[in-house]
Amino acid sequence: MRLTRRTRTHLGALAAFAVTLVVGTAAVHAAWTRTTLDRFRMEVVDAPQPAADDSYYVAHDRGGHIDHHVIYHAIDQTSHERLTSAEVLLLGNSRLMFAFERPALRGFFSKAGLSYFVMGFGHNEHNEFPEAIIERFDLRPKLVIVNADRFFVAGQSPWAERVRADSRFDAWKRFHETEASHAVRRVVHRVVPHVPDLAGRQREFIAYRSRLDGTWWVSNRFEGLAGAFDAEDDGAETVLLDNEIAAARAFRDAMAARGAHLVLTFVPTPRASRTRAMRMSEVLDVPLVAPRLDDLATVDGSHLTRESAARFSEAFFAELEPLLRARGLVPPEAAAR
Repeated sequence: MRLTRRTRTHLGALAAFAVTLVVGTAAVHAAWTRTTLDRFRMEVVDAPQPAADDSYYVAHDRGGHIDHHVIYHAIDQTSHERLTSAEVLLLGNSRLMFAFERPALRGFFSKAGLSYFVMGFGHNEHNEFPEAIIERFDLRPKLVIVNADRFFVAGQSPWAERVRADSRFDAWKRFHETEASHAVRRVVHRVVPHVPDLAGRQREFIAYRSRLDGTWWVSNRFEGLAGAFDAEDDGAETVLLDNEIAAARAFRDAMAARGAHLVLTFVPTPRASRTRAMRMSEVLDVPLVAPRLDDLATVDGSHLTRESAARFSEAFFAELEPLLRARGLVPPEAAAR
């Protein structure tokens, strides 16, 4: 195709602009890094990413949580296929997501011969939203593990209400906008800081979600923020309200109707009550797998550090394994390994 002189002029100008933009950005970046202001670079710039980033998507950054939309509206095909074929579902809030990381989960469930998907959510999510997902896609897991930490409250977060009200196109649009803006911000904030964050010394929480098993890969490292706590009950409110008991029983019965065994756990943190989890287990007449460990630590008073999460996971699976065998949930070939 023969280009007109005018077209060649426009293309030349566009190329010149692109080169100028690249060179100019590089120059500003070079100048910026040679000043004391470089210490104010935004966290998103240097935040590490998962090694296999093609198997993760952005779950949370400055724009907020996006994984509610992705999972509820089945935006990512791989993630949706893994969810719908999972034989084990793990449900709960962000404390569950910090407590169970991929290496521990994969190590145990691959040995047990069971597929799994972690379907916990931020926003202190409750039972109604994950149950809506289970019903929406007619999921039929063999085992459902729930972190009994204010999970059964017969409700959902305001964010979940918005997600369910959005159309699939809304969710698709938000997902791709988040991915694009995250990539751009990682470049732009090398030289252009977000002033409100700098003034308020705020941190940005950055997490990616695995398409393969739903686990979070938290980019933040929280150096120097870890705080130890006693794993015993902290004396928080221990009374179960009538609406909690009703919601829990309805959830248990709904899972049983789908052929799923229900097991409760308790991710220890200073803000949660072990006694409440024990009482919920008694009310529902379902097992509670909640190992007691000393010298645990959190990154923020609520979520376990990676070291503590690894110890908790190891102890949890050690207690879970005989329970699964007793219920016939571990295939015979796995028992011989």
